[in-house]
Amino acid sequence: MESLHTIGAAEGWSSYFSFCTYRSGYAGVATFCKNATAMPLGAEDGLCGTAAPQNPAMKGSAAEGVNFDPTDPYWDRYTRDELEMIDNQGRCVMTDHGAFVLFNVYGPAVTSELNERFAFKMRFYQVLKHRMEALLQAGRSVVLAGDLNIAPYAIDHCDLVRASRKEQEAMLTGRPDRAWFRNALQSAEGPFVDLFRKFHPNRLKSYTVWNMKTNARPRNHGSRVDFILAATGHSSTADDEEKEKAFEDQFTDCRIWFDFEGSDHCPVWADLRPSAPLPKAAKPPSLDARNRQSSTGKRQEQLSTMFSKHAFSAKRKAEGEAADVQQRRKLDRPQRRQEDTPEREGLDDVFA
Repeated sequence: MESLHTIGAAEGWSSYFSFCTYRSGYAGVATFCKNATAMPLGAEDGLCGTAAPQNPAMKGSAAEGVNFDPTDPYWDRYTRDELEMIDNQGRCVMTDHGAFVLFNVYGPAVTSELNERFAFKMRFYQVLKHRMEALLQAGRSVVLAGDLNIAPYAIDHCDLVRASRKEQEAMLTGRPDRAWFRNALQSAEGPFVDLFRKFHPNRLKSYTVWNMKTNARPRNHGSRVDFILAATGHSSTADDEEKEKAFEDQFTDCRIWFDFEGSDHCPVWADLRPSAPLPKAAKPPSLDARNRQSSTGKRQEQLSTMFSKHAFSAKRKAEGEAADVQQRRKLDRPQRRQEDTPEREGLDDVFA
């Protein structure tokens, strides 16, 4: 396998990162696109339009965003700090591929409504829903992929699949984030198809994350929280032949790579065979990682320098954030036990 120090600028590929701007190593997502077949038409960091370009070479990234409308009255329901908190945690990067828009997402892991961060989790998913719905209404198809940190059904959780019917019913109604997920699926008249369940509707013990502290992976004591979802845009101009070929039907398979190790999660992949070649930009969007600069002012060459303490310190100083960083951390930083791979819940914890 290639070194992580070199793949950030892999030959023949462009890459688009979003990562936490105030806490090194906490959260982040990255999308790699093969230039010959899938160079995106646009790319956007975050969901709320508050992510500032890192340097002048990336200043075009806002104009190259993905149908973002800053005049949308929807944004008035949130404060500026709430919107910045969503964008500053490195939880979403979008790439526009013409035939579809890809949302690469890393969802918050809070599971208890009593935790003050649960409100942040639901705010994140409501904003995500708004951005995706706007694209779907505009006729754009959408792919949502990543660690959503939600197991929507009993079949997706090792403890719940063995629980009583009463306990399973409580699971289905007891958590707003699970309700949000299920309502997004076509089975609840939402727009999205869970591609793994499209091809493997009844497969049991299909998990994507395990508690490494308890060595749960060899026993397959896990849950399925990593997904690839697809939805067809609501176009009023498509001809009958195009309408018959829903976007999600252009996928030929979706599987979980169970035996791929190296993390507490394992990969999920899907095979898309688009009805026509994807359109390509003449050059990568400005958000391309090659345009990032290290703390020395040089263009980014190694993935490791994106996450160095010097890089974060320089960025905070340039943006004038040093004064409020301690308050921001106090309000937002989760305790370790609440982060994105929480310790496995027992049934007493799930239904408390």
